[in-house]
Amino acid sequence: MSKFNFEIADIEIAFQVWKKSPNRNIFNNPKFLRNFENIEFILVKKGDELICCWPICKKKASMVIPNFFYYFGPYWSKNIKNIPFHSLLSTTKNVYEIYIEYFTKNFDNINFQFHYTLSDVRTFDWWNFDNKRGKNFLIKPKYTALIENPGRKNISSIFRYVRRYEIKNFKTYSSKIEKCNPMLKDILDLYLNNYFTDLDSNKLIEIEKDLSKIFELAKNGFGEIEAYREKNSKKIIYSSICLNDDFSKHLILTCAEKEWRKNGIMAWALNEVFLKIENKYQVFDFNGANSPRRGDDKHSYGAKEKLFFEIEY
Repeated sequence: MSKFNFEIADIEIAFQVWKKSPNRNIFNNPKFLRNFENIEFILVKKGDELICCWPICKKKASMVIPNFFYYFGPYWSKNIKNIPFHSLLSTTKNVYEIYIEYFTKNFDNINFQFHYTLSDVRTFDWWNFDNKRGKNFLIKPKYTALIENPGRKNISSIFRYVRRYEIKNFKTYSSKIEKCNPMLKDILDLYLNNYFTDLDSNKLIEIEKDLSKIFELAKNGFGEIEAYREKNSKKIIYSSICLNDDFSKHLILTCAEKEWRKNGIMAWALNEVFLKIENKYQVFDFNGANSPRRGDDKHSYGAKEKLFFEIEY
């Protein structure tokens, strides 16, 4: 293991690894992450070669996943594809063990996720296996829902019948609404008042802070915000936020006022988003499908399941 070493990387070096990594996504993009507090990039080298980078978010003695984030964990250099299979496991095992040693010495609690392109988590399963009294990593399978090549297909044709019906039926209501540019407070009120009623004050402040940051970043080149309001009352009734990387479009948030949800605005507005997706995106990612209700809703748009892993210590 002596040929491997690690260091705290600056953003520019971390970005050079990221932009050609097979595991890159918006949530580990250094230029996106530099807008958040308490972020560090831990880089592992093999000799002089940059081989793996791991962004972390520190919260006191814990390593946490920020709110609304997915796949917040390591990304490998492009050269990972050139490692022969007979050496791949030993390489990844050595690298992950360096990270494990650093993380377990510096944090009491550890939480991260792997991108779905990283399916080998055996090193974390094996760690401490011969120490019956030692702590172990908890590996949790998670799922997201993906539509592949969304800009190259007739999206509505893959929707479940009820979604197609909602979109068609909503045309009778569409004359009553108009597109608008929402303020942050509009989205916070719509999201929190319609979806969260029992959050404690500290968690509420934390969600508001993180959503505020994502709102600003989406407006400034990292994504898009869509919103609709009633023409008469000017009340915001629907909003969505997407974040983009050069491979995927991620649906971070979608929310609507309760009565308008009953009228089918969610399906209609999501279809409006789908219709504008550019061909450059290979994936539309619903970011999570891990409850019966939300899973069924997201798959009703023709998305397929994709396994990824969340790991805790």
